[in-house]
Amino acid sequence: MKIIKTFFLALTYMFCLSIYSSADVKVTKVVGRAMVFQNSAWTEAVQEMYLGQNDIVKTEKAGKVELVMDGTSRIWVSENSEMNVGALGDNGFFSLLVGKIRARLKLVSGRKFSVKTPVAIVAVRGTEFIASDKGEVFVLDGLVNMSNIAGTSAIDVGANQYSSPPDAAGTFSQPAEISEEQKAAINQEWSDFDTSSDQGSAPEESDGQKEQKAQDTKKEEIKQELAVLKQELREAISSIKTDIQMTREIANEIKESDFDTARTLRDVHGNLVRIEQHLLRPDKSTLQFINLTKRNSYTYKGKFDYSGPSGSRIDTMDSRITFNKQLPEQLTDWPNFIGDQDEDTFYPQAVNLKITNQKDTLEMIGVSKDKGELDEKGDILEERRIVGDMFVNGWKVDPNYDTGDSARPEYDPLDESIDESGEASDDLWATAISPTIRLEEIQNGIKTGVIKDVKFYVEGYGINNSGSILNLNDFTSAKKNPFDLLKNVAAEGIIACREKTTGTDFFQAGNIDMVVTPDLFVAIAHKLATKLGDIGEDIK
Repeated sequence: MKIIKTFFLALTYMFCLSIYSSADVKVTKVVGRAMVFQNSAWTEAVQEMYLGQNDIVKTEKAGKVELVMDGTSRIWVSENSEMNVGALGDNGFFSLLVGKIRARLKLVSGRKFSVKTPVAIVAVRGTEFIASDKGEVFVLDGLVNMSNIAGTSAIDVGANQYSSPPDAAGTFSQPAEISEEQKAAINQEWSDFDTSSDQGSAPEESDGQKEQKAQDTKKEEIKQELAVLKQELREAISSIKTDIQMTREIANEIKESDFDTARTLRDVHGNLVRIEQHLLRPDKSTLQFINLTKRNSYTYKGKFDYSGPSGSRIDTMDSRITFNKQLPEQLTDWPNFIGDQDEDTFYPQAVNLKITNQKDTLEMIGVSKDKGELDEKGDILEERRIVGDMFVNGWKVDPNYDTGDSARPEYDPLDESIDESGEASDDLWATAISPTIRLEEIQNGIKTGVIKDVKFYVEGYGINNSGSILNLNDFTSAKKNPFDLLKNVAAEGIIACREKTTGTDFFQAGNIDMVVTPDLFVAIAHKLATKLGDIGEDIK
């Protein structure tokens, strides 16, 4: 069975190579560290690697990448940058998500190309320019046309001119001449690459030289492809490594990752967000789901007040479920395994959920308890279920504190949940202010007797990739492929915590703002559907 699996893996890999070998974009130089996201996984960027539509190039500090498109155009990706190969062909475009790129384009007659940044679109035919995620453009040769995202304002920028980003209304100011100081800074910034000559400007080669060069290139490609294949087949277990120390702390000692997905979008406030998801197997009985929400800067435009920081942040959700039985190694075997279990013989034994902004943490720790045992409040359970404790920044939530009980001396008839939503217009958003919640301070596992009364301020939004709030009508079109629809759908949840009497933030960072996509579950559904298809073919 292992030999057959390896054989089909090799066939699949070679089929993918046949597609990539005809791709229009190739990595020709890498300086420092850079990564490429393709085939639902991050890999190290290397020379001669081909990029396809929707692949992402990401450089780290001091990392840079040179790309060649169609054999004639060159694109240089600066350090700390992230760029998506949006589309290839007659109307190609790249999306610059973060950072800066420099491009020298020589397009075939009739072809169009543009670079989309978070605030502007740079349309070109054949020219050399530098573009940043802030909407700045330096044109070194030729002419570009810049327009804002809404398409309501546009401006032409000529050779040796600089254009600043559009203002708050989306309007561009007149371009200015590039100064000598700016030219010197440009030369210094791109000194790692030879930007003085065009790709393909060397003297004409003879047919024999071209053939020999093609053979040498092909041999090198095959050698590299076999090395990659050998490495993939050798790695039965993979480790997840990211460029953020926090992620390493969460996923330390991870032995296997069944799925990894990533998506870049805008949140409901307009901030650029990178979502990364991992489904892990810490041990044979445990599933772990990690959702990372990364932002380079943060602006809050929600329903409540906010006094937290505006810099870069990362919000995480780490959820673990441990079952009372070991799960099969392959996810595709789980449906049959679960279906074969007798009633009440397979269940979660422990659950842990942690949500944090790296300064503030909400955590639920639960274990399975049988009928007849006591629940959180000390009541006798009538059936088995998860019994858990809730913690807010290490303070334990008192499960017996109920401000809705009029028999309690602290009862306040006005202290009830306040809810609002977009239900009237079918818009997918809702907010709530919780009743009072009592927290008990815990030190070294012992209650200190210190208590605080707080309230939660909660917001929930259904959004698309541009950060707009979704409406129920967005899901009712029978013409839409559900998988395509889910690629443009996300949920954003925001939680703030404040002391009841003073209204001051109990959270150090103002709030926890998490964006979750269905991408991981779509990947699982695809994998299970493929397995079911394979079973159907076997039956035939």
